[in-house]
Amino acid sequence: MSLPQLVSILADAIGDSFSRGQSRTLFMGPIIIGYNYFPSEKLSLGIEANYANYINKDYTSDQVNSKNHFITLMPQFQYYWARLPQVEFYSGIKLGASFFHEKSTNEDVTHAFVPAFHVTPLGARIGRKKRFYIDSGTGFDGLLNIGYNIPIQ
Repeated sequence: MSLPQLVSILADAIGDSFSRGQSRTLFMGPIIIGYNYFPSEKLSLGIEANYANYINKDYTSDQVNSKNHFITLMPQFQYYWARLPQVEFYSGIKLGASFFHEKSTNEDVTHAFVPAFHVTPLGARIGRKKRFYIDSGTGFDGLLNIGYNIPIQ
């Protein structure tokens, strides 16, 4: 779950508490694809794109109250601070922009570009050639990410 999705869920929960409404939330993502370039053994520079969505439905009627979509592009920097034979540990930061699209029940449509960021205090890549990764952080990528890296030679 990314930070924008978390903020949307909290805003809807607060709204429900004042209106005595009940809603349920569905979310997907973020789905992330990116490219990293390693100018040295300790540094990685790259770019990442991700997509996430969030849907709020009225609990009793199953009517969609709003649909939010986030398409995000962020350049990234990672610093590898420990390397073991099969595991690398890193920290990183990403800064960019996100295109936000919201459609509500009354057919109002909102578009906006908003600043996007992600801070990763701790991440690990496991393996040498093809590597799995796991990292935790806060921002537009989600609280916990697990994925797979494929090196391009």
